[in-house]
Amino acid sequence: MFFPGPWALGERVTALPLARIVSGAGQGFKPPVNGLSASHLVCVASMSDDLGGAAVVTDADVALVLAAYAAYGQGDIDGAVRDLHPDVEWIEPDEFPNGGAHHGQAAVAAYLRASYASWRTFVSEPTAHRRADRIVIVHHVHGVLADGTPQEATVADVFTVENGQVTRMIAYADPAVALA
Repeated sequence: MFFPGPWALGERVTALPLARIVSGAGQGFKPPVNGLSASHLVCVASMSDDLGGAAVVTDADVALVLAAYAAYGQGDIDGAVRDLHPDVEWIEPDEFPNGGAHHGQAAVAAYLRASYASWRTFVSEPTAHRRADRIVIVHHVHGVLADGTPQEATVADVFTVENGQVTRMIAYADPAVALA
C-alpha cells in the first residue's frame, strides 16, 4: 500500500500540505515517531472528479483514507492504522515485498513498518477515486530505496470503510484493474 522510507539522522524534514485536506503549509507537521527527520518527503493527495480534474474532498471516508497516507508519510505508523478495524483484512500482491494477507491492526502495522524501512527518500502522490462503496487510491511513488536504488511505481489500493473504520484493503500492481 504505502511506499515511504526511513529517514537518515540529521536530515531536514520538508512536507507539503495535503491538497484540499489539510490546510497551511507545514502546520501540524510532526516528525517521524522515532525522532528521526527526513529529506525529500512530499505527500500530495487529491481526489479525482473522474472527469480528469481535481475535486474538493467532501467525503469523510475518502478524507479518512487520505489522512492515513499522510500519517504514514510522516512516519506515524500508529496514526496510519488508527482508523483500521481491529479485524481488518489487508491484502498485498504476493510479488510485493512482504506481500500477502495481513489480518488485524498489529499485523498491518508490522507490514507498514517493514515497508517504511525499505525507503531512504520518497515522494508519495495518492489520488482518490470514489467507486460506489469502494475508495480506490491510485498511488504514484518515487524515490530512493534504503540500498540506494532509485525506484518508481504506480499501484492502486482499494479500501472498504464501514462506520468510520477501514475493514478491508486490497492492493493491485496494476491500477487499471482496481479502477475497472
